[in-house]
Amino acid sequence: MIEAFVGLMSGTSLDGIDGVLVEFGIPGAPPAARVVAHAHRAFAPELRSELAALNTAGANELHRAALAANALAIESAAVVDALIVSARCDRGPRCASAVEHRPARQ
Repeated sequence: MIEAFVGLMSGTSLDGIDGVLVEFGIPGAPPAARVVAHAHRAFAPELRSELAALNTAGANELHRAALAANALAIESAAVVDALIVSARCDRGPRCASAVEHRPARQ
């Protein structure tokens, strides 16, 4: 059974978010991962500045951190969306179904 997983990360450079869609369990293949799609989304300058500023204590930092976390979640969702779109274009409906986690019905 092929399983698909998404991984996201942002490094200390705060340049943006990178995402990868990987498949495991390809029939007849050695037990290894296969990268299906990769996507990068740059942070807007305002978000990048705010994330950097939150590394030091400051006024309203808890509120600012919550707002930044919300913005980060939106950016992360956009990367996942780009991975799904790329997987559909590159692999067809089979991969898209795995990404959307719609197991076959019996």
